Amino acid sequence: MKTISFVLRAPGRRRTPDEIASILGWYRQSGLSLLAFARKHELCYATLRRWRTDHEAAPANPCRVGDADSTPRFVPVELEGGGNQADFILDWSRGRSLRIPAGFDPGRLRRLLEVLEVLP
Repeated sequence: MKTISFVLRAPGRRRTPDEIASILGWYRQSGLSLLAFARKHELCYATLRRWRTDHEAAPANPCRVGDADSTPRFVPVELEGGGNQADFILDWSRGRSLRIPAGFDPGRLRRLLEVLEVLP
């Protein structure tokens, strides 16, 4: 792996979006943890975390912890028909999940989801 050298920036000068994208690209290619990469290249770990968060695609989860309304809710999902039907898995925070086998009766699934919606 080639050595990456970062140009020291003058005090008060911010990195350009291109510089940030390059650094994040080098980080992804490095195979290192974010902390190890920051230490190796003498970069601020907190800044790298913020850059990575800012440059990641926003999750499509409409119910994120910290939102003004973080009440759990179901999100409508459309499934495309396919030859290979697999089980469905619903995941909740704190490690809970529910496996729904392919071919599970849609009416029973609807009733199950209605019951799950009212649980705390």
